[in-house]
Amino acid sequence: MRELVHEWKDKYSGWDGDIIDLFCEEKDEAVYQWLTEHETWFDDIYPASFSKATCRMATLMLFGENPASSEIIRSLFITCYDNAPDEYGDDECWWSEAMGDIDIDDINLAETIKENVYLYLEDTLRTVIQEIHDREYRYEI
Repeated sequence: MRELVHEWKDKYSGWDGDIIDLFCEEKDEAVYQWLTEHETWFDDIYPASFSKATCRMATLMLFGENPASSEIIRSLFITCYDNAPDEYGDDECWWSEAMGDIDIDDINLAETIKENVYLYLEDTLRTVIQEIHDREYRYEI
């Protein structure tokens, strides 16, 4: 995350360390980096029907450099649903703490998921990024 803070400070010299002031692209970078470095959050972010490997793939597909379309994300969710253990119900396949109830028919599914995940992580990311910024640029914490 430290490298991202330096990159953003170079790009936006007046930036004071608050992620809210950044564009969606930078927020996606922060979410991607956070989730790839803190995989324990996968349990809150993705439905229970997602394996750890699927969570990694979904993170890349949603927040990586070349985000996937809603159609591809929808296919991923449907595949996980189709391959879920028989004892799994709808909650294990179409719900997560971060996403809430997933509307698989949402034409903007990928964007909706990204927004919900970002909002779920926003307080944590704000705190972490602000602390890194302030430490690196000698502000009082």
